[in-house]
Amino acid sequence: MEFRLIGGASHEVSLVIPQSLSGAIRTAETLGAEAKAGDALIAKAKEAQLAASGEKPASESAASAAPRDPNGPSYDCAKATSVPDKIVCGSPELSRLDRELNAVWVKVRAKSSDQGWSRRKQMDWYRNERNTCKNAACLKKAYQKRIRELSSD
Repeated sequence: MEFRLIGGASHEVSLVIPQSLSGAIRTAETLGAEAKAGDALIAKAKEAQLAASGEKPASESAASAAPRDPNGPSYDCAKATSVPDKIVCGSPELSRLDRELNAVWVKVRAKSSDQGWSRRKQMDWYRNERNTCKNAACLKKAYQKRIRELSSD
């Protein structure tokens, strides 16, 4: 007996199912191991996609939301690695602006009919304006400008 499994655009696997029970068990174990490896790859790809989008998995968001400083920015400063992130974490004024921007962004995104477009626009701002700043004055201007832009939409 032969079965064909097609996985993805370029993967095609043919299996010959053995007649003996021990052969069938070995085949099932092999397929199970391959499925687990595939699941792990999918999970890693989803993590990378979330990281690229700036979103966090629901389990991580719930777990990491509790210890955050209510006067800090909208993100966890313990995980801050970039220069702009560290500057914002060290400034009560910039932290407040970050929380304000996050609140405005949540409202705008909830109203948006195209979630993907609005997320891409926010990520463009994040990468091309906010993350190019190397000092507090630049960050303050970038945050204030983005808050004005989003508030006028």
